[in-house]
Amino acid sequence: MNKIEGRKYYMRMLLISILGGVVVNVGLGFITHLFGLPLYLDTIGTIGVASVAGVLPALIVPVMVTVLVFALISGIIGASIEIILFGSPQFSLMARFSDYLTSNFIPNLNLISLYPIYC
Repeated sequence: MNKIEGRKYYMRMLLISILGGVVVNVGLGFITHLFGLPLYLDTIGTIGVASVAGVLPALIVPVMVTVLVFALISGIIGASIEIILFGSPQFSLMARFSDYLTSNFIPNLNLISLYPIYC
């Protein structure tokens, strides 16, 4: 293996370890929140990446997790505000997704009667 191939291999392994750490952190964080455990299991991915790849990749993992989680939360909050203000989602994809969620996961939600969603 020459120098360039070795560097490509190293960068590929670094990227895989960072993405693996993100997946582990998000997954274990979800499980911890789901069961209400008073543990910080969402740091295990960061610890694993730090032990395998070093400090800098271990710093990248929680930053990526934070950006991912905030993007999901702000998207859900933005969509909720849009439904409250306008009465329905303004984009067809969001409208289909909203209909899917309300029909499959929230069939008996009493808050639907408060807002004119299906006008």
